[in-house]
Amino acid sequence: MRKSVICLVALLIGAASLSAQNYGQQTKTQPQDTVKKVKTENPEKAAKKAVKETAKKASDESRNKFFVTIQGGGLLSLNENFRAYGDEGKNSDLLTGQGSASFGYQITPVSGVRLWAGYGNNRSACNKEETSGHRFYPYKFNSVNVFVDYVMDFSGFGDNDWTVVPKLYAGVGLGHTSGFEKTPDNPASGNLFHPWQKVKDNNTVLGLRGGLIVEFMVSRSFGILADFGGEFYMDDYNGLNPGKEVSKSGDKNFPLDFRGLASLGVAIHF
Repeated sequence: MRKSVICLVALLIGAASLSAQNYGQQTKTQPQDTVKKVKTENPEKAAKKAVKETAKKASDESRNKFFVTIQGGGLLSLNENFRAYGDEGKNSDLLTGQGSASFGYQITPVSGVRLWAGYGNNRSACNKEETSGHRFYPYKFNSVNVFVDYVMDFSGFGDNDWTVVPKLYAGVGLGHTSGFEKTPDNPASGNLFHPWQKVKDNNTVLGLRGGLIVEFMVSRSFGILADFGGEFYMDDYNGLNPGKEVSKSGDKNFPLDFRGLASLGVAIHF
């Protein structure tokens, strides 16, 4: 009887020990099995993602950082009193030409900065309501314009194989105007234009601008571009700053001088 009890106790102890051992093994292997399951989940998707990230990184690293552009095209002067050209049927005279060049640096694949400079011919007119005999007094002047632009390159959001690259830009700068042409009829001695509204020569004013560039990439280092933009300047830009004489006429003038520009050019990336 005693032997039977001893055997039964030994059997129970052995069964309990074996059960505990099996539970411990399950506890140890369960986290490993979970980890393996997480690692092998959607392997095809993970592989595609890794390839895409690697390609994007290689593409960004291989991009050219610096660029130079040379452009030429037309500009449209819309200063105060530009309506006088329309009254005389001479709107086409407001279209003139400008050449420019820029040097830039691509900070990131999306963001860049450039220093832009241009030289052009401009048109304006004195206020007919304030001229002698309400006559049409058009005039020409030259301008040198310098801007620092922020440039957003949309190809930076993708790979480096874009053929047509759109870019937006916005900048702040200065416009310097000089060489104001005298009008053929000058009734006042010592006055460039006429006795009622003087034009100041040699002006340097603050300017703001923005625009769109569309560049066709012939190769990674060379592109052909079209540039469309608009520039706003403080009112002295065209030499006329409407004063009391203008306000008395009842002619409401736009407080800024505006220029619209369109040009074609080439870009070299290095």
